[in-house]
Amino acid sequence: MDPMGSHKIVARVFVALVLWMLPGLWAIFFSLGIFASSHSLPRQSFAAGLWYLLAGLANLALAQDERAFSPLAMGAPFAVGQVLIAAIVYRHAGGRDVEA
Repeated sequence: MDPMGSHKIVARVFVALVLWMLPGLWAIFFSLGIFASSHSLPRQSFAAGLWYLLAGLANLALAQDERAFSPLAMGAPFAVGQVLIAAIVYRHAGGRDVEA
């Protein structure tokens, strides 16, 4: 047996054990991006960052095993967060079309 091939086996086992965390970690990293760019976003965008952070933490706490890969585990937080960001930007623009 190739001693250099054993890392592939370890990687496959490790990835299979932690893959369920991917939707929650995605939401947490997305919130960090919003917090990091808050200086160039409207002040209310903090609420969207907080939403993604809480959704990611809830996902890590509640969605384990096969429930972690439910379309709702990533789709619902993303949809709510994007609608929240759209409403914040729309309201910040004064409720008018930005291009006009």
